[in-house]
Amino acid sequence: KIDPNYGTTLGLTKVVIYGGGFTDASDVLFGESPATAFKVLDAGRIEATTPPRPPGLVDITVRLRKVDDDDGAVTFDDLLHAAAFRYIAPVAVTAVDPAKGPRTGGTIVTITGTGFSSDTAFIFGDRLAIDPLVIDQGAATVIAPAAKVSGPVHVYAVNKAGSARLKNAFEYLAADDAPAGLGAVAVKLMSAKPYYLDAAGGTEVQIHFKPGL
Repeated sequence: KIDPNYGTTLGLTKVVIYGGGFTDASDVLFGESPATAFKVLDAGRIEATTPPRPPGLVDITVRLRKVDDDDGAVTFDDLLHAAAFRYIAPVAVTAVDPAKGPRTGGTIVTITGTGFSSDTAFIFGDRLAIDPLVIDQGAATVIAPAAKVSGPVHVYAVNKAGSARLKNAFEYLAADDAPAGLGAVAVKLMSAKPYYLDAAGGTEVQIHFKPGL
């Protein structure tokens, strides 16, 4: 067991590795990279600090140093936990498009940045965005929620890797200031067929929706 089993690509995440026979541990590796620091808490636990690495899953290896009692020969045994730790890019919000919409909400907004995942929540000011759809680690679409008052608000992205803020990224317009039709494109998705797609692309998809949220 690894706790936690994820951290940012910047490293410096403290994790506890659970197992057995750790008394003679001489090194801890995340992929091919040695831990920044580690200490053996007891025979069944090691605390280690992750090194920086690119995004993705890595193995964790605990290397044990053995000294032969008879001739003093030193050997090493590796205890490997495959695909045990996931590196996640730090969360950042770099752009919001469009950057304005009516105070009543309903504007479909594309948010770009880094470190987005399926559990990412997006917040406009103090209101949770509606129907977030994470396209990939760098892009997501949401529906802007309604606001109490007009004016600019910060846009946040929050997930298990951390949080990020883009200051005054979205401006809510009063009804008199909003261009005709702005925000009126909000729709509710009812169904889509087929339910699966070829990774190579080119699949024709039928999407059924109705106006409104």
